[in-house]
Amino acid sequence: MRHEIPQVVDAVIGGQRGDEGKGKITDDLACDPNTTYVVRFNGADNAGHTLLIGGQEYDVHGLPSGILHEDVMNVVGNGVLVNPHHTALEVGKFQRVGVPLGIHNLAISSIARMILPHHIELDRLREVGAGKQGSTVRGVAFAASDNAKRESVLTENLLTRSGRKELAEKVEAGLHATNEQAYAIGREDLVRANVANATKYWISKAMELVPYIADTTAMLREAVLRGDGIVAEGAQAMSLDVNYGQYPCVSSSNPGVAGMLSGMGIPHSSIRNVYMVAKMMRSHVGGGPFITEETRDQALLDRLVGRRGDVDAEFGTSTGRRRRMGYFDIPELRTATYLNDVDSLVLTKLDLAPRFGETIKVATGYQTPDGIVDYAPAGSAKQLEACSPVYEELPLWSRDISNARSFKDLPKKAKHLVNFIEDAVGVEVKYIGVGPGRDQLIKR
Repeated sequence: MRHEIPQVVDAVIGGQRGDEGKGKITDDLACDPNTTYVVRFNGADNAGHTLLIGGQEYDVHGLPSGILHEDVMNVVGNGVLVNPHHTALEVGKFQRVGVPLGIHNLAISSIARMILPHHIELDRLREVGAGKQGSTVRGVAFAASDNAKRESVLTENLLTRSGRKELAEKVEAGLHATNEQAYAIGREDLVRANVANATKYWISKAMELVPYIADTTAMLREAVLRGDGIVAEGAQAMSLDVNYGQYPCVSSSNPGVAGMLSGMGIPHSSIRNVYMVAKMMRSHVGGGPFITEETRDQALLDRLVGRRGDVDAEFGTSTGRRRRMGYFDIPELRTATYLNDVDSLVLTKLDLAPRFGETIKVATGYQTPDGIVDYAPAGSAKQLEACSPVYEELPLWSRDISNARSFKDLPKKAKHLVNFIEDAVGVEVKYIGVGPGRDQLIKR
C-alpha cells in the first residue's frame, strides 16, 4: 500500500554565492512550535552561519542552525561531509557557553562521509601551488573526491573496533603520503610530525561524536510520515552548486532542493515551502566571475564591507577573508528560483542598502555575445565571464529602518525596492531582514 507523504519540509536555500543570512531564517523557522527537526543536508564545516540572539553572537560551522533550540532535534544529514575532529570541538564549544547540546537534540548520520586529516593536508598543499583555488583549506574537495572514487570512510566506522582500526590505518597512510608530497615540493613546513601520535589524537577526538551517531535516514523517514515539522538548512548557495554553479569556481555539493532530497533521504513530495535567501549587497569570496562586482569606488567598498568584528561585516565566518562586493543581481535569482521551484524569497540586509548612496544599481539582465538575456546561464564560469550586467537604478532612503517590524513601517522607497525585486524575480518576498538580531525580521 502506498504511503501518503505529508508536506512537512521547509527548505532554506541560498540564492547567491553564500553568506546571505540563511542561519537567521533557519533559526526563526525553528522557533515555530510545529518545528521538530532542523537538518543540515550538504556542505561541510567550511560553511559559516552567524546567529545573534539576545546580543550574543554564535558562529555555527558543521552543526545545524537550530542548536539554540533545546526542544528541536538537530540533524547532520548524510549529505554533509563531516570532520569529526572539528565537529567534536564545535559541540564542546557550545556546551561550554551553556548551549544544552546532547543526544536528545543532536544526531549525526551514520552514513555521512568523513573529512580526514590528510584531506586537509592535500588541500593545504594545493593552495600553496600553482593550482590553488582559494578554498577554505578544510579538505572538502578531497573528501568529496574520495566519495566519488568510492574510497570514503563513513562515520559508522567510529562505532566498531574493526571500523576504527580501518580508519586509523587510512589516516596514518594518508598523512605519510601527504608528508612525502610536501617533501617533494620543498615544503617541509607542511610536514606533519609524528604521524602515529597525530592519528591517535585525531581518532580519540573523533570518538567524542559516537553518542550522536544515528541512522538519520530512518529517523527522518519516520518524522516525515508522522507529519513532524522539518526545516532543511542548506550550506553555500546555488551559484556554488557543483553542477549548476559557475564551474569550476564552485563548492563540492548541491546546495539546492536536489541536494536536499539526497542529503536527507526524503521524497520530493514532502516539501512544503522552499525559501530562497538573498541579501541586498551581493558578496563573493574567492575567485571566479562576479558580474555585478564593484571594483573602482574604494570608499563605497569600505562602506559595504563594514568594520571587521561587527556581526554584519562582510568577512567570511569560516575564513575571515574580506568579501568582494557588488550590486543586486536579478538574473542570478531568476535562475536559482527556477531550478528550485521557490515559493518565497527572503531579502536580508535591507537596512544596509543606503550604504550604496542615494541610489542603487540592480542588474535586470545580462549582455551576452548573443544578445541580452534575463537569466544567468547555469553551469560554467566561462559562460558568465562573457556576460556584462544591464542595470536599472533605483532611489534609496536615508533614515534608519532597523526598528521596522512590519512592511508598512518601511519608507516608500524601501517598499518600492522590495516590490521591484519581487516583480522582477517573479517570487513573493516573504521575509525582510532589517538587522542582524533575531527580532529584526519583517514577516509579510
